[in-house]
Order: sequence, then structure tokens, then C-alpha cells
Amino acid sequence: AKHDLTGELVYAPGRKKVVGVHYSAADERVLFWDFDAQRLQARIDRAIPGRVNVIHSSSDDGRLHIVKSSGAAHPPQWSLFDEHDGRMVLLGKSYPDLEAAGLVSSRETFITARDGKEVPAFLTVPKDRDPRELPLILFPHGGPASQGRDAFNYWTQWFVSRGWAVLAPRFRGTEGYGDEFLRAGFQRWGLEMQDDVTDTVQWAIRSGLASAHRICIVGSGYGGYAALMGAVKTPDLYRCAVSLGGVTDLPQVVSDSRWYLNQKPLAEMRIGSWWNDRERLRDSSPVSHAKEIRIPLLLLHGAMDRAVPVSHGRDMAEALKAANVTTYRYVELPFA
Repeated sequence: AKHDLTGELVYAPGRKKVVGVHYSAADERVLFWDFDAQRLQARIDRAIPGRVNVIHSSSDDGRLHIVKSSGAAHPPQWSLFDEHDGRMVLLGKSYPDLEAAGLVSSRETFITARDGKEVPAFLTVPKDRDPRELPLILFPHGGPASQGRDAFNYWTQWFVSRGWAVLAPRFRGTEGYGDEFLRAGFQRWGLEMQDDVTDTVQWAIRSGLASAHRICIVGSGYGGYAALMGAVKTPDLYRCAVSLGGVTDLPQVVSDSRWYLNQKPLAEMRIGSWWNDRERLRDSSPVSHAKEIRIPLLLLHGAMDRAVPVSHGRDMAEALKAANVTTYRYVELPFA
């Protein structure tokens, strides 16, 4: 009830009919209404237990199926399942060297924001550890609409392997939780979208899941923007902030969108008009508030970043330098 259908119907070539539909829960799922398809899925799940198994393609005769298996604690792997003899042949794995790394699953929770809206969040904690004893990374996702569901995330697993708990909010404007929740984030960068991030942190502190003095906000893309705005708007919540290829200048984002096919109307709908909303966009841009940042800040940006041009990182670093901020470090990587 809390998640979207993706609208992707599942067609079975061997049976020449539609047998189910994909939907976006905490991870990728398929709902089958066809009995034979349900039985096939059950056979696959028995062959590869403890993972989310999704058929991604089938042979024309319906005998062979390529299956993707994954989970928060399981990097994706691909197998070939023979429906006739029940054989499951492993084709390949992503991140095979992490099999013995002690990866952990996440727990989904729903937080009530200040205006009463429900905000999903995923908490990942090192195995057999109490999050109250650990430093916390607040990890807003990029996009900002897209989100990786509760699938395998190598950043989260790396943080956890170093002894940090990770809390990842799905703030309003995120896809997968209904059209109303998605549209609630339109043109609200740095406003209610940022409030959801703040409310998630405050919930973690009130719930005893995090120490108020051991929290760092980290993100890339939009997540990097949220980390910077967290440093600007609520610096007392964080000991540090890290922006990985983060957006720093909203008027620049909207202006640059004209160079990409069909991007200008989308950018104006979701972020705002370069001219009509110029004051709000400027006020919601971290680059306009460099002098207000006083917590330790790490800026990283790739010189060839095609999602967020390196000018965002360079301009932010220049603004911090001009404001005589001494608590930041800018690192420009030679690649995206």
C-alpha cells in the first residue's frame, strides 16, 4: 500500500501472455497473477533462497530464464534457470570479492515529518552492534527523484564495514511512494525536502538511535546538495559534511538544462524557472551561503562529471575561499 507500481507488465514468451507486473517496494519485486508463473517463481526462490530473484528474460519456448538475484546484503548475481530439469547455472557476479565481507541488511522505518507527512528511511547497522554506540552517517540519496530502493549499495556497505551506522531518508520528491509524495518535492529544493532530512536526523536523536554529537551528513549529486544545505541551515546537527559531486548553484542547473533534449521543461517543473523563481533558486543554493558554513566540510568533484558539471564544485570552493572559511577542503578528481 505504501509503494508504487512501476507499470512494467511481465510477458511470458512461452505462454504468449502477460502473467504479472513489476512494482517498487523496498526492493524490486514482481506480482504474478498467473498460477504457472507463481509456481516457477517459487522454484527459483527455493533454488536461490534469501534473495530477491527476478526473471529478466526468457527464451522463446519458455524453458530457459535469466534470473537476477540481489538484496541489501547481496550484490547482484545472474543465473540461468532451466525450467525442465530445474538446473540453476551461475553466469556471473558483481563484486564477487565481497562475499566474505560480512555485508548486512537494512531496516525500513517511517518517520513523521513536521507537517505530518510520512517519510521512509532505511537504517543499516554493523552486525551485532547497537547503533547507539556508533557514529551515524546521514546519507540522502541523489537524483533527487531516483532512489536505489533497499538494494545493494556499496557506499552504505563500505561505511558500515568501517563501524558507522547509516541512515538513508527517502525525502519527499522521491519516486516509488506515490505521485503525491513525488510532487510534494517539486520546486522545494532546500525547503521541505531539506526539512525531511532534518526531521530524520532529529527522529534518530529522539529515538536514541544516534548521539547528537556524532553525526555526519554525506551525499552525492542531490545528496551532496542536501549535505551542503544541512551545513548551511542546521549546522548544530552535524559534526561534518561531505559533498561528492554535489549541486551548489540551482540557477546554473536550470540554465544548463536547455542544452539537453527535453530537459528544460522538466527542470523548470521540478526545480523552478530561471527567471520567475530566481530569488528562491539563489537563496536555496549553497554557493550563496558559503560564509554561513562553519563545520568541517569535504568537497569532492570529478573534472569530467557529466551529471553535475565541475563548475559547481569549483564555484563553491571559490565562494568558501572568498568568505574566509577555513574548515573546508576541496579535492578535484581527474575523472567523473
